[in-house]
Amino acid sequence: MKTRRIGDARAFLSAVSFCFSLSWRTSPFYTALRLLSNLLPSIIGIVTAWLGKCLLDMLSGAQVGGQREVLLLAAAMLALALLRGGVQKAGVYAQSMHEDMIQGELAAYLMEKAIGMDLKYFDDPDYYDKLTACTRDAYAIENLLWNTLSAVSAGISAALACMVICQSNLLYGALMILAAVPSSIAGARYMKLLYHLSLEQINGERQKGYLQAIATSRSYAQSIRFFHAGSRLKEKYQRLWKTMFEERRDMNRRRSILTSLLEFLPEAVVAWVGVDISMQILAGGATVGDYSLYTGLAAQLWSSVSVLLSAVMQIYDNQLKIANLKSIRQFQNHVSDTGTQSLSAVRSIEFDQVCFSYPKTGRKVLDHVSFTIRPGEKVAVV
Repeated sequence: MKTRRIGDARAFLSAVSFCFSLSWRTSPFYTALRLLSNLLPSIIGIVTAWLGKCLLDMLSGAQVGGQREVLLLAAAMLALALLRGGVQKAGVYAQSMHEDMIQGELAAYLMEKAIGMDLKYFDDPDYYDKLTACTRDAYAIENLLWNTLSAVSAGISAALACMVICQSNLLYGALMILAAVPSSIAGARYMKLLYHLSLEQINGERQKGYLQAIATSRSYAQSIRFFHAGSRLKEKYQRLWKTMFEERRDMNRRRSILTSLLEFLPEAVVAWVGVDISMQILAGGATVGDYSLYTGLAAQLWSSVSVLLSAVMQIYDNQLKIANLKSIRQFQNHVSDTGTQSLSAVRSIEFDQVCFSYPKTGRKVLDHVSFTIRPGEKVAVV
């Protein structure tokens, strides 16, 4: 068990390192800008909440301050709001540009891998399933990068909110964190199950694609009408779609019901924090500014912890996809000459003890065949 956990941790760190390396290599500028756009808003949110508390205390008379101090606090909050909005807009811009650059890199990688493969793999359905899954899961690298940035941002936000809340009442922070864990664990479990289900359905997705291509292709249009095959193609496609849809629907339904029930726990804790601070205000032990600060921070803590745990689970999910993307390397070329060598002249084509069998079959189509073809000759293998 310990060895397995160490292996999972190494695979997790390897996936994160791979994505950050690709991201930085693609564009250091956009990578740095996205980091800042994720880190700064969480810090700005904490500072803004504290300034709001000071402003409310001044307005309610709980804290000494005149017109000048009130205007300064309002100006500071406005400046922070403008800064936060600007940082977020810059992050959106950087994300859109960066995504295009990363997807271009990944598409080129998969094309290069496919172009260099031995021709025998193009008769192997396992290779096509793996290539289809890798093409789809290539988007996981961008998702993993984004979720890693979100996890860092949410972690900082949660830590700062928890520190401020715990100064007033340690129980507030502890309950918020504990209440957020069950729903995140349930979400992670179903996320993993859904991903494995999507891998199981790859072959069905490929069959659906073939049926669609045949039904809409000009090449098969005449044959479909001649043999009255249109209704059969449609029925087979609908059967495939219905089976796959029902499997995903049932699993998503169970996930939604369970996580919705568990997400009630942190909402109840936030409400309890508000009621408890209200009682303290009535007893003279807290101010109106304290209510605004701590209820706001409690909601921010719940939101940050939820985002953090969700991002970590998404990272794990995308780590599985990246492992799948890397697994395309298992298809190794066995022919040393890939056809890139230049030929000055062709004097003959020789087959020397050539054997060939289709994947998943034990029968050899060609069994130690040897012959020579010279210029001008025509040879047929029957």
